[in-house]
Amino acid sequence: MNDEKDMKAAQPNIALGWLFAPLAVLLALAAMQIVGISYEMDVNNLMPMIVVAIAGMLALVPRVILRQLKISSSLLSLGVLLVSIVGAELLYMFTEVGALAAFMFAIVLLLGSYLDMRGRHEWNTMLMFSAIGVWLALAASGDYLADIPATLVNGNGQTESTLNYGRTATAYVFFAYWTMFAALGSARRFACTRHC
Repeated sequence: MNDEKDMKAAQPNIALGWLFAPLAVLLALAAMQIVGISYEMDVNNLMPMIVVAIAGMLALVPRVILRQLKISSSLLSLGVLLVSIVGAELLYMFTEVGALAAFMFAIVLLLGSYLDMRGRHEWNTMLMFSAIGVWLALAASGDYLADIPATLVNGNGQTESTLNYGRTATAYVFFAYWTMFAALGSARRFACTRHC
């Protein structure tokens, strides 16, 4: 006779969840320094990563509100939708982050809060790492594209344009870095499914 009980796993600590977004940004910055990507560490370049990290941290707030105030999840989801849309619009209008970073703020906040409120904390971590990985991949591919010469001299002495080769190589670098960060976020997912 098989005695299996339906037991719900305990939710992870919210304070530990807030540490994953800054950790992802620090890992991205460390990867840039280790690989040697020329990336200026000023406010304009770091702001998109910071915006995505803040969205990832804000995505955990609805679980705290749901636990303490006992309001309906549909009302809370409506509030998250409003905050993400208004926040993205304010970011786009009043800061220098650009439309893509504002859009990613809204997406990470919406999907992250949805995943977190449904108990899919490991997928939320993967979303956060993947979103920050997009910015790391953009920096890496931009640095690589800047180093490619415009023309090459072939064996016959003729000059050839490297535009298509450069595009192919840049796309490879972009997707390699993005996949690396998505895999880094999923490593926590697979480790958590066994031990959490």
